Amino acid sequence: MRMLWGGASASSQYEGGFDLFNKGIDTQDCRRYVKRTDNATTSTRLLTKADIERAKHPLEGDFFPGRKGSEGLSHIDEDIEYLSELGIDIYRISIAWSRIFPTGEEETPNEDALKMYGDILKKLKSKGIKIYLSLTHYALPLALVEKYGGWKNRKLVDLYLKYAKVIFERFKEYLDYVVPFNEINTALLIAVLPHGAFYFRMAFMPDENRFRPFFTGARHLHMYFGHQRTSGIKDFQTTIFGFLTYCLRYAMGGENDYRAVRHFAQFFHKNGTAFT
Repeated sequence: MRMLWGGASASSQYEGGFDLFNKGIDTQDCRRYVKRTDNATTSTRLLTKADIERAKHPLEGDFFPGRKGSEGLSHIDEDIEYLSELGIDIYRISIAWSRIFPTGEEETPNEDALKMYGDILKKLKSKGIKIYLSLTHYALPLALVEKYGGWKNRKLVDLYLKYAKVIFERFKEYLDYVVPFNEINTALLIAVLPHGAFYFRMAFMPDENRFRPFFTGARHLHMYFGHQRTSGIKDFQTTIFGFLTYCLRYAMGGENDYRAVRHFAQFFHKNGTAFT
């Protein structure tokens, strides 16, 4: 088996163009730059409702790195040339859900954004570069967080399936690999970013409630995978098993808790016995 030499970027890290292609605001757009004063994720990366409101009505001097990225949309042609010059075999690129469906609930997708992404994928393939697509890379349309609480709500299963179908119908010919969720374990570590649950500072919640929002969100994520497997979307290269058990084991700790994790996973997956 030949090893593939690759590179990667995420939409919020790379694209910029916050006000281009009728993009809607997403969770990454709400992360204001805050000077790091310690190494605690909870103090530097989690969002609160106050943070969200400030992001929607910024103060003078506020800077939101995810809205600027590295201004990749302004340099995409030359960047693809550089990738080709480097001899890159495969490139992991993400699509911003909020560009395709700005609020997550539109009846029809944003054609301007689809054309933009289509042009990028075509250019990569023209250089012989394999495409590894991340459908979500920490970014969830903010409207779905505010209206439904993110992945805690069953409604997101249907909305995400609709989004995924659009991507596959338009771009399937260009895609070599697809991952539905980047680093799914961050559902617990950075609750609002990938899964949009307005539960913060989880360590201070009563023990019996501490993991409830995560379990609910994980259940709906698993339901999504079940639906995509029965809806003709068969090309996902997923690693949800490993990510999910890593996350839960990390969060819970002891052997009794880990056995509970295995039972939890087996409840949603008939093949859950493969965990270690």
